[in-house]
Amino acid sequence: MTFKMVRSKMALYFSLLCLVLTCAGNVQADTNETGLFSSIFDESDYVYFQTSLATVHFHPKEEHNNKQNLIGIDYHWKSGYLLGASFFKNSFHQSSQFGYFGRQWDIPNTNDLLYVSLVGGFIHGYRGEHKEEIPFNDHGTAPVVLPLIGARYEHFHSQLIVFGLAGFTWTLGYDIPVNW
Repeated sequence: MTFKMVRSKMALYFSLLCLVLTCAGNVQADTNETGLFSSIFDESDYVYFQTSLATVHFHPKEEHNNKQNLIGIDYHWKSGYLLGASFFKNSFHQSSQFGYFGRQWDIPNTNDLLYVSLVGGFIHGYRGEHKEEIPFNDHGTAPVVLPLIGARYEHFHSQLIVFGLAGFTWTLGYDIPVNW
């Protein structure tokens, strides 16, 4: 493993740690409860698991991968904040990781059926000749901000995640309520 690879992985892990600390700082403490996680976790929180169904590139090329094999996990607080990580094959068939922090808002007058989210974090995995495909990827890890629109029915979710001007990924997922 080269020094650049070690440095890139360390940057990714440091970024994830910063996201966790930022998230923990944004959660309101409940002074009426006791226990180690009482100020961070709530019974209306949920863990969300998702996978990709399809990807569409706005300007498709023969080399583009449209099956990302994405596996993602998010923790959603009742406040609307979320923290997550996903693992996938990028548009050039390279194993990639994305650690992120974000916020989700329900769209009014949709009976909590539709929502939008904005997540930001760090992506790792664009290497070699495709290193320049994402901005600021000087050391193999780059900052990324992604908007998405989602629909939910009971515990099932479907989302369209827009990745810059390149395209979007359609996902399907399931949330599991947290009952600490």
